[in-house]
This record gives sequence, structure tokens and C-alpha cells, in this order.
Amino acid sequence: MDLITLALTMGETDKLKKSGGVGYTETAWKEVFSETFENMQSGASKAVKIDGNVCQLEVGKTYKVHWDGVDYTLPCKIVNGNPALEVVDSKPVWRIRYVRSSNYTQIIQNTGVIKTINCVVQAECEVPHTINPKFLPQGGFGYTEASKNELFAEQTVQLEPTGSGGSMGTLGESNPLSLVVDKFYIVCVNGTDYRCKCVKDFFYGNEIIYLGNAVEFGKEDTGEPFVLMSTGGMTAVAIYDEVTSVTLAVYAETEIIRPIDPKFLPEGSVGYTEKGQVYLLQDQALEFSNDGYLKLTESLNLVENAEYTVVWDGIEYKQVCKKDVDGRLYIGNLVADGGSVDSNEPFLFVEKYDADGKLESTEAITVVWEASSHTVTISTEGEVIHPIEQKFIVLTSPSGKKFNLAVDDSGTITAVEV
Repeated sequence: MDLITLALTMGETDKLKKSGGVGYTETAWKEVFSETFENMQSGASKAVKIDGNVCQLEVGKTYKVHWDGVDYTLPCKIVNGNPALEVVDSKPVWRIRYVRSSNYTQIIQNTGVIKTINCVVQAECEVPHTINPKFLPQGGFGYTEASKNELFAEQTVQLEPTGSGGSMGTLGESNPLSLVVDKFYIVCVNGTDYRCKCVKDFFYGNEIIYLGNAVEFGKEDTGEPFVLMSTGGMTAVAIYDEVTSVTLAVYAETEIIRPIDPKFLPEGSVGYTEKGQVYLLQDQALEFSNDGYLKLTESLNLVENAEYTVVWDGIEYKQVCKKDVDGRLYIGNLVADGGSVDSNEPFLFVEKYDADGKLESTEAITVVWEASSHTVTISTEGEVIHPIEQKFIVLTSPSGKKFNLAVDDSGTITAVEV
């Protein structure tokens, strides 16, 4: 009996779930629609049509609806040919209907009076809880983990009293923070972390992007003892207490992606890169003229100070690319080109550049100036590309047909239905 089966048998399910040793799902409620209707008219003829924030209801699903201060749990059913949620007395008191053919939501209230209605719809859904990575093979699956980037290093910010029981200060003349609306941030105030969603709003005619509690601007009190505001090219912090300073730090929430190790996937089914030897020439036979000279048809694209391995007729030479007095990049022995210092290699590879830095030519020269043939391999450490195999490249057309893509040596792409 394996450990997980044993633990489940012994009633240790909760411990396994908490530790992440087992994957499972649980039922939860997810918000799918939220609107406030100011001065909503009563009656079916006064229905509100919504094209943007569409509530795509599904027949058979259960929904929670917060309507005019009252909470309901309702099944979705067909009303007049479309999915709908409704509360009915002698006639519908209210109805939310999704018109599938035109993809819009219709809202009706039948109370007989003009009302401002706040409506929130939540759908029942399954929330997956994944296995903790520590219980799975290293690299055997892909996952993300939470992290944070420092935007404003922890420091003491000086504050001045506002005269209304609070204090305010700035983080500098220019805005040191690049806040993104709807992203989440961690604001550390006097050693306590607060998770805040970035919000954009208008106060007294000015656009303000803020984190924290905007109760002073007439918004709902969210509990944080501060508001951090970016407006007019600067960032200010307000503390809801009379203090002379505050210790502040700001971090952006991010996710680190841990991809699946390719060895756990079918060979060729995924493209990836890894560190390895990149070959500039591989077991290539080079034919030199009577003066020991050969102009290569393909460039090596040598990089100054980069390390190269040259295998010349089976003998390996370690090389560092250098620049000569004429600005040429080379690996090998300059004696082959008339130099005075013999570094013992039997070859020289040189790349020439024009005045604009454009590569003109790549040349190979032997130390012995005579006709000869040599087998050469040149490599350097770099990113080795492992492309997706052609058989795994399949696209689906709008009508659902599947096509396998292929490319020939001329670069022509063809698609074959599979």
C-alpha cells in the first residue's frame, strides 16, 4: 500500500490537502457579472440591454445573485427561448436573461417603481488545488510560483500633518513607481504587508492611480491605514494618523514560470533551447589553393573575446577570438598572414569589416602556403535550438479542420489536412 492510500485510509485527507501532497477540487463561487443600474425603470418594456459586460448564463448551472440588497441561489432555466435567472411573484419581480443569438444580457425589474439596482452574479465552479511541486519529479511538470519585484526600496518617508487627523508626504519630485491598473502590489507600511489592487479613479477632476484605502475620497473603507497615490507626475502617501514619518516599501506581485523539462515530453513535441556547443563548421573539408588561401562562402560571425574550439585534421585547439591592428577578428596563427609571432596553430580564420562595421569577407589561411585539403570543425558554447518536429505542428481552421504545416529548403510553407 502506497503512502497516500495509507494516509487516506487513516483519515489523513485534510493533512494531505494542506501539505499539497494530493491534488483535488472543491466547489466555489466565481463572479461572472456585476453592474449597478442608476434609476432603473420598471416594466418589461423598460428592459436594459447590455452588450459589453455580458452575463453568459448556462442552463442547468446554479448561480448566486445579489439583487437590490437581497441574496438568492437560483438554477438557470429557459425563459422565452433563452437562459435566464428570475424571481417570480404573480409576474417576474426581476429577470436576468442571456440572449444567445445576439450575445447580450437583458435586465428587467418589475417592482413598479424607479430604483437604483446593484446586481452581482456568481457561478458555481470547481476550483482545482494542485499538488505541491516538492511531491513531483524535478522538472516533470510545469508550474508557476508567486514572487515579487521591488519597486520602492524600504526607506523612511517624512510626513506633514494634513490638519484632519492624518499625515501626508511624497516619495520624490518625479514618480518613482510605474503602477499598472488592476495589478496587485504589496505595500509594506511600518513592517506590515498589505496586498492592494491598483485602481484608477477621478477625484476633484484629477485622474489618480492608487493603492490602499481611498475612504478619504468617498470610497468604501477597505481597512488599510494608508493610501498611496500617483498623480501629476509624482507619488504621495497619506497615513490615517498624525505621525511625522513612515517606513515604506512597495513590491509588484509577479509569477515565476517553471517550465516542464523537455525530457518528460514526447521527443520533438516541444521547441526549446539549452546551453551547448554551437557548430560554425562541422567536419567540413576545406580545399586550399596554391597560396594556402580560401574564401569561405558562409561567415563564421566571430565575436571578440569569445572562446572557440577548432578541430583541425583531428587535433583540437582552444582559441580566443581577438582583434588585430587592422580591426579584423581572427582565431589562429597570424604567421599564416605574414605575422611575426608564431602561436603554433597550422591555420588562421579572419573576418574583415568595412568602415561601417559591415562584414566583408571570411577567409581561411594555412601556415604552409600550398595547395592542401583539411577537415575542420569550429564550435563555441551558446544556445542550442531544439525546434518542434514538423509532425507536431498542427493548426485548426475556423471550421474545425486540422492541417499539418511543413516547410521545404526554399522556405515554402505547405499545409496538408490530417
